[in-house]
Amino acid sequence: MTQPADKGQALLDTWAFPAQSPLQRSSAPHLAPKTLFGATCDELARYFGLLYPTDVRYARSRPKLTFKTERFKLVMAFWSSGSNMAGQNTALEVVPTLYSLDVVRQQKAKGIKSDGMMLSNMDFFDEEMPDGKKGTLRVERLFEPPITHKRSRNPATRRHSNHCNLYGLDVARFALLARFLDQRVVGLMTKLHTPQGCQDYLSTATFYADERPGFADFLKAAHPDLHQNLLGT
Repeated sequence: MTQPADKGQALLDTWAFPAQSPLQRSSAPHLAPKTLFGATCDELARYFGLLYPTDVRYARSRPKLTFKTERFKLVMAFWSSGSNMAGQNTALEVVPTLYSLDVVRQQKAKGIKSDGMMLSNMDFFDEEMPDGKKGTLRVERLFEPPITHKRSRNPATRRHSNHCNLYGLDVARFALLARFLDQRVVGLMTKLHTPQGCQDYLSTATFYADERPGFADFLKAAHPDLHQNLLGT
């Protein structure tokens, strides 16, 4: 699953919402949040379908994008909120889950059924913040300034927020959202194809490899030398 490095940005540089899309009136005070949410999911599907035309499927009923390569399946689900309010707030929460097809095949050969799940949700968005004070959670938000929370006994963490408000979404904000998901979510799947990419990911992850059994299984199946170096088994 490859693309020219600038293809995503080139698409967004000339991006326009379809003439009949509800996104053309995303700031309308009476636009139903359900309509705005659905239109945003459709637009993200259009973007990723152009970017990865052979590798992605879109389901509208419970909106999600499914990417598939020889080694991975990535499901990017889109959730909203029951407390949305027209003219004020339409929530989007992006919930990704990554599955290792190497693990699925390896376990199947042993007669064991496995979905190969290896990473999910905040594994994509949280990273260590070495220069931060212990107990700090800094939340980097797409459309708003960052906010900082205090948490007792936790390492300093930077969270690239997977939540945003879609009310008033324009092309510029859509471009920020689309690039964020491509780089932070789809980009992680691409990175983990190589042992060096796995090491780079783990160097800032908020967990150790042996704390995620699914990730450890993936390393053993896909990058056995790295598994041996890190876990010694």
